Amino acid sequence: MGLPEAAILRNGSESNQEKFPDMSLALKENLSRDAHYNNLDSIFSSSFSKNLDPTKILTSRFTSWKVLLKELVIYFKTVINIEEVKASEFKKLGSILNIHSNEKSFQDGGIQEVEKVFCDWNRKYSTHLSTIPNNVNQEIILKLEKLRTMLSERVKDISKMSSHFRNNLSREADITKKLMEIYKQSLLKWESNPYQITSRTDPFIIKLSLEKQIAQTLLEENTLQQAYLNIENYCRNIERSVINTVREVFSEYRVILQREVSFISDFNKNIVTADDSISLDKGWNNFLREDSIFKLLIGD
Repeated sequence: MGLPEAAILRNGSESNQEKFPDMSLALKENLSRDAHYNNLDSIFSSSFSKNLDPTKILTSRFTSWKVLLKELVIYFKTVINIEEVKASEFKKLGSILNIHSNEKSFQDGGIQEVEKVFCDWNRKYSTHLSTIPNNVNQEIILKLEKLRTMLSERVKDISKMSSHFRNNLSREADITKKLMEIYKQSLLKWESNPYQITSRTDPFIIKLSLEKQIAQTLLEENTLQQAYLNIENYCRNIERSVINTVREVFSEYRVILQREVSFISDFNKNIVTADDSISLDKGWNNFLREDSIFKLLIGD
């Protein structure tokens, strides 16, 4: 014996309730709230731009680094020119002074002590200055030029990564939105008149398509996210290399300057020592003892 028609309809409704156990009176409110896709937990909310290509701004950044490095190279080449001129001038300066220790008018303890200090320091300092150009070239300029070459290659690599950001996220997200709208309408229709549901408007079937489409949208977004992470890590390592190299050459230059400061400091100390050693009694008395005329007078 067959079931009454009312029982059949009731069973059909109960079967649909089993498919969609989460249906409630708040369905319309929930669907309406999500209609504008403002929910941050929604599939339609993404923290990644669908159209932004970061390679342009990154290549611009490292191109600016290259310009700065070129300026530093020019700066240190100018330093070399200056040091070469200084070395040459101090060498000329050294030829002006002659130690008069063999002359009878100059004895130990007199003003010739100052000249000895100048001659000795000038010789050492001019020799030191002549080594600076090679040190600056080897320890600074060559490293900066090598870094610029590396940056040129990395900028090309970054430009090639532009293809990693060509994606279908916008398209897939739009399809997902349309399917979501269809799914919403099917749920509302099922709630208001479940007997008019067909295979094309069945919420369960539409939900399967929607889930598949959501998975495709997430795949596009995850691929884009990984591309961002990869290029960020790649460029971070580039910048680390740049900063480390710049720090290294600055440290080398600081050492070069410290050596020069040491020469100046030593000269200052020697001047003080020479000044203290100059004595009227010592220098004059030595002169009297060594001079043939005054020696006889003193002897008398």
